Formats: sequence, structure tokens, C-alpha cells
Amino acid sequence: MIILARRQPPNKGGSRVSKEPYEVDPDWEPLPDSRPEPLVAILYVLLSAGGVMLGCGLLSALFGP
Repeated sequence: MIILARRQPPNKGGSRVSKEPYEVDPDWEPLPDSRPEPLVAILYVLLSAGGVMLGCGLLSALFGP
């Protein structure tokens, strides 16, 4: 099996990235981390899963056989 491949022509337009160095704001501070504490996240997951289980139990008690 023969595979014919053409060479790509060189990019004559150049790159779009500017070569000039950028300035960094000296007063820049990173944003505070907005993720909850691990314990809060675990409690949230457990409580939401418990709410889903309670809701399903209530629905099956009301509309079940």
C-alpha cells in the first residue's frame, strides 16, 4: 500500500502571538480559593444524598403498591 502525502507549505503569515514581553501588574493578587472546606463538602454530599433517599422513600410510601 502506497501513501502519498503532500508537504504543508510553510506558514508565511507568522505566528499570531506577539513577541513583546507583557507587563505584570505589581498590585495583582490571586483570587481567594472559593472551594468549601472538605468537611463541609462531605456533609453537603451526605445531606443531599439523604434528602434524595428520603424523597424516594416518601414517594414510594405514598404511591407504592
